Amino acid sequence: MKTLQVLLSTVLLVKLAGCADFDQEVADRCERDPHSCGLPDPTAPVITQSSQSAQEVPSQGTVTLSVEAQDDETPQLDFSWTASIGTVEVHASTGSTSEVVWTAPLCVPSNIPATVTVRVDNRGTSASKTFDLSSEACRILAVSAGDNHSLALRSDGTVWAWGDNSSGQLGNGTKDPQPVVLPVQVSGLTDVVAVAAGASHSLAKSRDGTVWAWGANDDGQLGDGTSLEQIRPVQVAVLTDVTAVVASANYSLALRGDGTVWAWGDNDLGQIGDGTDKDRAVPKRVEKLVGIFISTVVVGDDHSLALSREGDVWAWGYNDFGEIGTAEDVQAIPERMSGVTGVKALASGNGHSLALREDGTVLAWGDNSEGQLGYDPEATVNTPVKVPGLEGITALAAGAEFSLALTGDGTVWAWGINTVGELGIGTDAPRGLPRKVPGLVDIKVLAAGDAHALVLQGDGTVWAWGANDSGQLGDGDAVDTQVPVKTLSP
Repeated sequence: MKTLQVLLSTVLLVKLAGCADFDQEVADRCERDPHSCGLPDPTAPVITQSSQSAQEVPSQGTVTLSVEAQDDETPQLDFSWTASIGTVEVHASTGSTSEVVWTAPLCVPSNIPATVTVRVDNRGTSASKTFDLSSEACRILAVSAGDNHSLALRSDGTVWAWGDNSSGQLGNGTKDPQPVVLPVQVSGLTDVVAVAAGASHSLAKSRDGTVWAWGANDDGQLGDGTSLEQIRPVQVAVLTDVTAVVASANYSLALRGDGTVWAWGDNDLGQIGDGTDKDRAVPKRVEKLVGIFISTVVVGDDHSLALSREGDVWAWGYNDFGEIGTAEDVQAIPERMSGVTGVKALASGNGHSLALREDGTVLAWGDNSEGQLGYDPEATVNTPVKVPGLEGITALAAGAEFSLALTGDGTVWAWGINTVGELGIGTDAPRGLPRKVPGLVDIKVLAAGDAHALVLQGDGTVWAWGANDSGQLGDGDAVDTQVPVKTLSP
């Protein structure tokens, strides 16, 4: 019996020794190949090589990025790529290499660095590398000023807005009781080529010739067939092949590629130009102008002007100050202005009008109670008069009771009311004669709202001045300013 016990003990010890050897063998194998034992690899892979075919990438251009990595324990590695902006497409991949193609966006916003990051994973730990890229920066291409809000068109086709949003005119899906002092993106618009700001509504023209509208709609000024306010863009009915849009207090105009003019919204004072005083919730063609190729349309508070390809000016709507150049109180059908020829650009304020002639001089007519016509005395006139002291003018803009002119050398001139700094000259004193706005150079675009102004510099910088009680200057506060300040770029 004792011999049997010794024999069993010996066998047990041998088995235990064998198990220990087996366990050690398994442990060694798991250390060499953790995945065979269902264990994570504790050692990170090593990225041994990386390359990119270019550092600078043009708008919507491409660059090839590649990496090579190794891991002794895990020869089959996983590669994942992410981009901060733009798109990444996998071109080729093996267990130890990966190559992708990055396509740049239309432009890169200033607050988003263009980077592509690759993560190499051995199903336990990982390594990563970030490629820094450079592509065309986003720039502001156009600006528009409404009564108390502003719009900017960015080079990626998006629209940005700031200022009063009590009627949803900023188009970001909300209504705000407080001033919106920084730019917000208008919802859902990505391929826009032109914008227009009205009193409390906004318009955008897409590249495909359609028109989108948002904000106040009590008079049908959005053109969607209703009178319902919209806090996001809705498509304007009927219109196709549109080349330009403008927005007034409570009505809108569009110019089509065939030179016809379409109007909708408030028509109490003949603003639609259809011979009636009936509001229109859907765009209606201005029949009197059919057959006359119109190249430009502008709107005042309640009057409209159209410029023909031949340089003639047509006017209609309210005429309480002679702003349409006749003695009639209301003109519900467009009529050609007598004696006004050789015009290449127009602008309209609340009750005054401006015309830029081919020779670079400026004509003005209508209300001059605040000196907005640019000459003394402060008399209302319904016959265009030449604004003194202006030569070599290339563009015009008109606010409620002030006027702006741009010269060929990129400087800006202003005149008219100046209660809240509308003229940008550092005082609140009105000017009945044009005065140069100090500090501005290389200006390319002008825009004037009710009592504020926006200008676009050649480098894409937006400058603003005047009323800011609704945040319409976009400089981060709601304080009026008498001198130009930089709008915070979207």
